Amino acid sequence: MKMMGLSGWLHWLAWFIKYGSFQVVAISFMTLFLHIPTPEGAVINYTDPSVTFVFLLIYSWSVVFFCFAVSVFFSKGKGRLTPYKALSQPVMK
Repeated sequence: MKMMGLSGWLHWLAWFIKYGSFQVVAISFMTLFLHIPTPEGAVINYTDPSVTFVFLLIYSWSVVFFCFAVSVFFSKGKGRLTPYKALSQPVMK
């Protein structure tokens, strides 16, 4: 995308919006399922659903930002497999 003239911050923002929207949908379902009342009671009884939603949303944003931070260390797609191969080869054999 940089070859087409897209600035770096816009590229990162597009990725964040893409995965942020996926996460909002997933977290909405998680919050809904955690707070649905059942005969035995909800999984989380004493917490407001909005607090659960905001907590999970902030946690998911921190995971995305961590992935952004780790991706800075790799310039090619092949480089990210090297730590995996180094750790999994002794286990797989």
